[in-house]
Amino acid sequence: MASCSSGIGYKEYFNFFNQFDEGSSMVFVDGDITYSLQFRPAEFLALNHIKSDSEINADKISKTISDYEQGLNFCLRISSVKNEDILDLNTKDKGEYYGRIAMLNVDFPRLIAGISKKDTMRCQIHHYERTYKVQPFVQVLFNIKSNKENLPENVVFYDDIFNEGKKIEFKNFKEYYSNLPKLNI
Repeated sequence: MASCSSGIGYKEYFNFFNQFDEGSSMVFVDGDITYSLQFRPAEFLALNHIKSDSEINADKISKTISDYEQGLNFCLRISSVKNEDILDLNTKDKGEYYGRIAMLNVDFPRLIAGISKKDTMRCQIHHYERTYKVQPFVQVLFNIKSNKENLPENVVFYDDIFNEGKKIEFKNFKEYYSNLPKLNI
């Protein structure tokens, strides 16, 4: 897959985002909790969709990218600083544990938004992921209504789920975005 543009190959590109490599996410630590926000480009989502195909080529990648160009896609990973199960962290009982799961499934869209000087960009869709007893963190994949021409300056998460409504603000999103690698196709 040779090209005149600068960027990295599809395997390196996929792994950079899939493995949360250094620089692939914005990190905010508050007390016992680490929040990692990662922008998920349409190119990464396309590769994720076709990763099991027997043949991956530039044409297949390009055709699949258009399926993921509506809005801006993100992954918010929430974990314990001490690598403890985040759903159990500081809970009083199992009711609180299951309440957190319910909030991740139902309430998350009202807790997060992209912010710019002119606009508040709300979460359109979300999907909560958890590998019980294997990974001590949760991930929420979500999409905000915006585009590459109208990037948020900050992404704000009001953590009613784990941190008593604490405002978690990922600042300077545009700078982070501009430093992400490009896919060479």
